[in-house]
Amino acid sequence: MRTHAVGLIALAAVACSGGTSFADSPPTAGGPATTAARTVTVSSTQRMVVFSRDRGFPTPGTKAVELGFEKSAGSSTVGVAVDRTTITGHPSRYVWTYTGTGETYTAGVGVLRSALTGRYRIRGNRRIDTAEGHVTGGLGGYAGVTGTFTSTGNNRVGARVATYVVHSTLVFP
Repeated sequence: MRTHAVGLIALAAVACSGGTSFADSPPTAGGPATTAARTVTVSSTQRMVVFSRDRGFPTPGTKAVELGFEKSAGSSTVGVAVDRTTITGHPSRYVWTYTGTGETYTAGVGVLRSALTGRYRIRGNRRIDTAEGHVTGGLGGYAGVTGTFTSTGNNRVGARVATYVVHSTLVFP
């Protein structure tokens, strides 16, 4: 089941939009004042495994935790992602809905936080996940960041490792 969909996106976004990543020079409170917010768009890939699930999952109300890694296109830095979801509904035989939160930890940069809503459906032996959400801020180099994202996955039902593609737009203050 798909959970959260944002992570190292900011690092690669900065690298793709003009050079230095926050890993090289994180923004600081005492740094130079900026006159306008900076918007960046990035794609990344998550590889996640289920860490825990409530008994009865995916019954509405049950929860899951996924752990994994996220790498942004154009960046060699990898972050550690922790995603928490709750099943919110089962509107049809092969469809489940969920909400969740996530955090991605990047050494030397900070923590990026997000919230999402999503759905997954079973089609044959595939589990097709789609989610969208918003960045809720972060710590360190991600302090004050806002934005939106979408996430998609097409994984085998019961796979131990799931892969997701994330497309994000982040706004740095």
